Amino acid sequence: ALIDAIEAEARAGCAGEGMHCAFERRDPFPDTTNDDTLYDDALRRFCGAGLPVHELAEPMRWSEDCGHLLKAVPGVFFGIGAGEDAPGLHTEGYAFDDALIAPVKDISKTGTETSNIGGAGTPVGKNSISITTQNEYPEQSVEFINYMFTEEGIELANYGVEGQTFEYVDGEPVYTDMILNNPDGFNSNVARSLYTLNAFLPYFQPQAALEMTFTSPRMAEAEEIWMSTRSPEEHTWTLNSAEAEEYNALISAINTSIQENLTAMVMGQKPTEDWDSYIDSLYEMDLQRCIDLQQQAFDRKYGG
Repeated sequence: ALIDAIEAEARAGCAGEGMHCAFERRDPFPDTTNDDTLYDDALRRFCGAGLPVHELAEPMRWSEDCGHLLKAVPGVFFGIGAGEDAPGLHTEGYAFDDALIAPVKDISKTGTETSNIGGAGTPVGKNSISITTQNEYPEQSVEFINYMFTEEGIELANYGVEGQTFEYVDGEPVYTDMILNNPDGFNSNVARSLYTLNAFLPYFQPQAALEMTFTSPRMAEAEEIWMSTRSPEEHTWTLNSAEAEEYNALISAINTSIQENLTAMVMGQKPTEDWDSYIDSLYEMDLQRCIDLQQQAFDRKYGG
């Protein structure tokens, strides 16, 4: 309505002066409007966690990609405050403080069940998914991602197909031997990556699904130690803008090499005897520099 009013005013002004005007809209963004029910639920969760909430008196003027997403599925868009003295977004001094995630990362949990998004013990962000401007089917993609967080999608992602990879026992899903004692000799993690959708998208993972894949007491003990020592509040640090630019320029190719080589070795397409040369190749791609940049940021925060 505002754009239409502006165009009408311009046309009227031009007509009065005997002039002609034309308008063209490029890369328009739809409004980002929160779902009322989900907004109320998010507000209740924030307040229940003791987090201060500031509601805007009027809409923000800048555009946001989430406007497209919220036209396809209901959701809530909110910001996490970094303080009044923090550098502004898109400025030279801006660097996202990962510690801001910790206070709000668990608000999506319900009840007392332990769960993860993106895999066991994985913070949101590392295993995430995005829809690029090259995607020819953005609405269908959003629908599929949304499906992964429905009860049916969660079941498919974690357990696969009933009767093949799991059965219901006393009302609870239990893996079959296709996962736990795979006839082709795959361990449970590899079998799950082959017969469920957990390897491809961020998904909701009940802790019970993870624990069923433990094949020895040592695995359960290792998971318990890992979860008990995770402390995002104490072990987060942030690269400054110069460090982040250099790090990101190097790490993308390194991560690609890691994924390609590890997959090839696990699937038997590359001999494990090549392990040492594979590690050497990572250092030739400046892996040590990436380690040094992270160490530098860590020492800056914790005084190492």
